[in-house]
Amino acid sequence: MTSSSAGWSTLPLSEITRNLDSKRVPIEKGKRTPGLVPYYGATGIVETKAVKETIAHHMGDDSSKPEHGTLVAPNLLAVNHDHYFSYRLDLDVDGPNNSFMIDRLVPEQISGHARKSIWVAESSIAKTEKDAILDIDLRHPGMWHFINPTEHGALGSSTGYEIMPGATAVSNVSLDDPAQQVGAFSTHQIWVTPYDPNERYAAGTYVTSTRGLEGLPAWTKANRSIANTDIVGWYTLGFHHVVRLEDWPIMPTLWHDFLIRPANFFDKNPTLTLPHQP
Repeated sequence: MTSSSAGWSTLPLSEITRNLDSKRVPIEKGKRTPGLVPYYGATGIVETKAVKETIAHHMGDDSSKPEHGTLVAPNLLAVNHDHYFSYRLDLDVDGPNNSFMIDRLVPEQISGHARKSIWVAESSIAKTEKDAILDIDLRHPGMWHFINPTEHGALGSSTGYEIMPGATAVSNVSLDDPAQQVGAFSTHQIWVTPYDPNERYAAGTYVTSTRGLEGLPAWTKANRSIANTDIVGWYTLGFHHVVRLEDWPIMPTLWHDFLIRPANFFDKNPTLTLPHQP
């Protein structure tokens, strides 16, 4: 780190960062499980392709030109791409039979007050699978709860847990694109299905050999009942990756997450009873 400003120090990178690459334990060839595709996880190295350019063009020179990637080295382009993950959530809140409740936050007009409008939570229970195929929409916010409709707290609320999205992305690839059809679960951020031990993979069991639209899109066509029964939630987390020069040649850690947090599961803040001393 260098700066011409007074008071700043110049330190070697090794003194202000921790390099954990040595902690990685590669899978030895003899311990790998044979599969259809010999691939065992991300390496942290982004995919690239050869191009004729040796230097990036400057904004203003040809700003209307679409960018399909980032020039990370002369004649080497790191391609724009997406990452999508599906989390299978078999919560069983206070027992196996649960329901999926949506709290939609909607505006309400009021009169006779200084305020002109407020917002209220309108709760509804998803009766079938198609009722629970939902998207994040900041203009029409909602909260997603897995509740036990037969178990209640001291004040009468159904015990539950909330799925609280964090930073995520929505696929903007056309629905008839082959890659999108293979990863069709990414079309929506939440799905809910009745529990089936054979339904374990959001894109189907053999993703690389599928023709697409397997897994969640296929299962939910039946539009099965999901009210007060054993259900499974599927949360889609994703992000668009426009590669930075700082991502090359090894990409640093990038965190994306979501929360599974109690919602009326406890009668009050459970941390209040924790000891003050460790």
